[in-house]
Amino acid sequence: MKGFFSIELLLIIFLLPFIIYLMEGGTLILFRETEVYTQDIAQMLMYNQNIEDMPIINTAIWIDEIQISECNYNFKYCTHRFYGGGEHKICSAECLP
Repeated sequence: MKGFFSIELLLIIFLLPFIIYLMEGGTLILFRETEVYTQDIAQMLMYNQNIEDMPIINTAIWIDEIQISECNYNFKYCTHRFYGGGEHKICSAECLP
């Protein structure tokens, strides 16, 4: 019984910063979704697909520092891909409400 409560306490200690982050009430930044969208956009560009076919709303996109759509944001994720004869930097960010 003694070890069981130690494990629960350890889990609470590790989860406490995450719970505090969620309780702060500010705008929630979706890091994982932004990263996945950026990787998907990069893959589409590598295969010469039109990124406008991807149903992403409320997202700003940059290709080689040229902004495709504009908005205010807190977090921007970037990746690099080789296509079309060179290296390109692809970025995206979730727009603030």
